[in-house]
Amino acid sequence: MKRRGMWRDRRAISPVISSILLCATVLAVGASVWSFSYNAGTMLRQNYCREVGQRVDDLRERFIIENIIFNSTGNNTMRIWVYNCGTINIKLTAIHVFRSGSVVHSETFEESVTIPIKGISEISFTTPVNSGEDLVIQAVSERGNKAFEAYRVP
Repeated sequence: MKRRGMWRDRRAISPVISSILLCATVLAVGASVWSFSYNAGTMLRQNYCREVGQRVDDLRERFIIENIIFNSTGNNTMRIWVYNCGTINIKLTAIHVFRSGSVVHSETFEESVTIPIKGISEISFTTPVNSGEDLVIQAVSERGNKAFEAYRVP
């Protein structure tokens, strides 16, 4: 009994068709690899640009403790003026008072104190220090930058 139709010839697929199938497979795999690497590269580039932008803002943020006054006759109130000499607004998150390397007082703000460009802000708080002590005052910003000032209590 003779077979009719497509199955009667049991020869292999011609070399031309096998080459076309092989090229199509290679192109599909290559396109998939290119797509994956392009998307991964785009994501890495965006993350890099965002990180560099944040670091630039860290460098543009500059501030100093301009003045310190301590009122020992009243209720031991310390007044600190912080000046923003940078090119972006800063947000202070904490003021720390050190005596001999250990923290005497820490003033943390629930809402950051925003100081505009070329602006000055006064911060007042009570602290348990005595006359004649040498202190170091530290102001900390939201970005982690710090300003220090030495102060001798009158």
